[in-house]
Amino acid sequence: MGLESELTEFKNETLYIEIKINPKWKKDYVTTARLLANDWRKFNPELFTARIYNVKIRHIKVITGILLSANQVGNHNDLEELISNFKKRDSGQSNTSLQEIEISGVFEEII
Repeated sequence: MGLESELTEFKNETLYIEIKINPKWKKDYVTTARLLANDWRKFNPELFTARIYNVKIRHIKVITGILLSANQVGNHNDLEELISNFKKRDSGQSNTSLQEIEISGVFEEII
């Protein structure tokens, strides 16, 4: 899907949310902030009272991870070679954020 979110705090009628997005995510930052803030607000009755959202978005440069099936790896040496090649390919790349943006807003209506 290309995104991950975490509710970091709910204080003074404000939802504080952190979102990480990778290149797969195609929506703009404002749409993303509103979408996720509303989703979190609807998630739990306690959060219904939120009137404000503060969203921090981090755009992650690379998509990490690898998935292999058993038939893709013949033996331990094949696996070691695959891991070595994967590390070589990713050397020099980091998982640091390209961009971080903070968006705050007021919910349009109380649900």
